[in-house]
Formats: sequence, C-alpha cells, structure tokens
Amino acid sequence: MKEKFKNLPIPAGIALSLVFVALFVGLLLGTGFILSFIPGMSDQNEYLQQAIAEFIILIVFLIITSVIGYNSIFSENKAGWLRSFYTGGFFVVYGLFSFIGQIFICITSDHGSIRPVHEIIFYIVAVCLVGLVEELVFRGVILNLLLNSFPKTRKGITGAIILGGVLFGLMHFINMASGVKFSSAIIQVISASLLGILFCTLYASTRNFWLVAIFHTAIDMAALLSTGLFDDGGIVSQINTYSVLNSVAFVILAIPMFVMLRKSRRIRLEMLYNNVPVIDDENEGRRLGIVSLVLGICSLVFSCIGYLGGLGIIGLLASRLSKKARPYDNSQATAGMVTSIVGIVLSVISTIVLIIFYASGITSQFTSF
Repeated sequence: MKEKFKNLPIPAGIALSLVFVALFVGLLLGTGFILSFIPGMSDQNEYLQQAIAEFIILIVFLIITSVIGYNSIFSENKAGWLRSFYTGGFFVVYGLFSFIGQIFICITSDHGSIRPVHEIIFYIVAVCLVGLVEELVFRGVILNLLLNSFPKTRKGITGAIILGGVLFGLMHFINMASGVKFSSAIIQVISASLLGILFCTLYASTRNFWLVAIFHTAIDMAALLSTGLFDDGGIVSQINTYSVLNSVAFVILAIPMFVMLRKSRRIRLEMLYNNVPVIDDENEGRRLGIVSLVLGICSLVFSCIGYLGGLGIIGLLASRLSKKARPYDNSQATAGMVTSIVGIVLSVISTIVLIIFYASGITSQFTSF
C-alpha cells in the first residue's frame, strides 16, 4: 500500500492533495467549534486555543504520514545543512529583517501592556506548532504527493512546486471564518501563495523538512510578535490591518521566487529527482566566490541600518561552499568571507545601538518639537 503513494498518476496525486487540504481545514474548523463548547475555553487566550487545535492536527497527520510511508521526510537532508541554509538564504535575510523590524515597531509604538508570562508561552508554543504542522501537511505530505505523481522533468517538478504553493495560499481563506475581511484575506492569500512556492522550492531542492519548518516558524513569529508579546489584539486583528500597501510584499516575494526557480536551479532539481549526483565543480566554486564577495560588500554597505545583517550570513555560507568546491587560488571567496564577517559584526553593533536609541525615548524628544 505504501508503495502506491510513491508512484501516483497525476489526477490521483492532485485529488489526494485536495483531500488532505480539506482534511486540514476541516480539522482546524472542527476543533475550534468543539473547543467553543468547553466551559471557559472561549475566555482563554487565543494562542492557547490555536495551540490545542494545531496539536490535534499534528497527531492526525503524523499518523497519515506513517500510513502512506512518508516517514523518511523527517530524516532526509539531500543537500546537507550548509547548502540547505545557503539555498534558503532569502529566508535568513527576510526573517532577520522582519524580526528586527518588528522589535523596532514594538519599541516605538504603543501596543498596550505586556502580556502575562504564561500567555507569551502560549504564543511561542502556538507559533512553533503552526510552522511545524503546516510544513508537515503542505510540504511533507501534499508536496511529496505532487512530486511523486508529476513527471520528474523540469516542467513536472516546477508544476508540482507551484501547485503546492498555491494550495498553501488558498488555504488561508479559512481565516475569513474567524472574522478576517475579504480584502485583507485576498492580500494574505496572494502573499501566502508566493511564500508557499518559495517554501516548496526550498524543500524540493534540499529535502530538509526541519529547515523549512524553522524558517516558517521564524517568519510567523516575527509577523505576530506584537500580538504575542503585548495586549494588542490577536491574529485576526493583525491580518485585518493588511491593505493595498501590503501588496509591496508581492514584489519582495516574487523576485526570490523567480531567482530560486531559474533554469540552473531547475536543472539541479531535475538531476536530484532522477538520482543524478549534483556536485559543485570549479565553475560553481568561482560563481559562489563572486556571490560571497558581492553579499559581503552589501552587508558592509547596509550594516548601518542593522536590518540586513542576513546578507553577511549568506555571504559567509557562499564563501564556505566556494572554498569546498575550489579550495585553492580562491581569493574572491576569502575576500567575501572577510567582508561578510565584518558586515555581520557591524550589523549586530548597529542593531544594538538602534534598539538602545529607540528604547531610551530620545526619538520622542525630537518628534515633540
């Protein structure tokens, strides 16, 4: 039975994917409905209710994963951690940018009182479960079903990735049942679809489930930081703040999507899924050396604002990969390593200085004149 799920016809793969999306949505809505009948539960913290629902879904899909024979997703890591982190470089930069930006916003804006410690713990647990569960459902199960049913060609693999990402985005219409406005839901669905394609591409390229789950959790935690730490509404109120201005995220997400799905990356994907060894040669080492140097220089240029410290981290990873592929006569990778390290250090210092500056209330003295 398990082998059938590893070699499915395309219609069956799509149909099963839709069934699992419906099951996920049904469990999420059904659990919330049942919890509403438990005395006192409706008065509990929103993140506690979310954590309970996600935990139940996690159990259900862990059983499904075992039944269909996809348990290997938890131990796979085809690209290795170094290459995986480099491939997911956008998420490193974007995650740090979002998290630091939210810290500055929390410091400079009035978000109400700080939540009790136990509610902050509910927020952390709920967000971690959301990242883990959604990756298990949409990458671990659904994307693998699509990859196992679509042809192992560049077009076939790309089609599976795009469909998997779009299904992830469309799932977010479920938030309308909790009170999210249609206009805000549309913006969230489009953003989530683009983000889903990026997650699918990263997972398909690395077969590293845990890395994608970590990135997913970090991005969600940054997006909901103010509602998790402060008495500043909840998830629905946060989403309802989305307006046309948030559509700028479409460009921010679309650019790395096209970069990650460029021809050379799709060739590597085709080789990976046809069991052809993918080895970085001298030319790849030279290219990575140039990338590391460019990113290192960019990290120096932007270190003064702190937000883009992730550029230096990716530059450092590119330098390390370059030296592995081209260990000798690789001055570009060395220069990239040095500039990246300096850029990271300066970014950390800049971030600390800015946090102290904003937290001290000095900015309010300027705005009062």
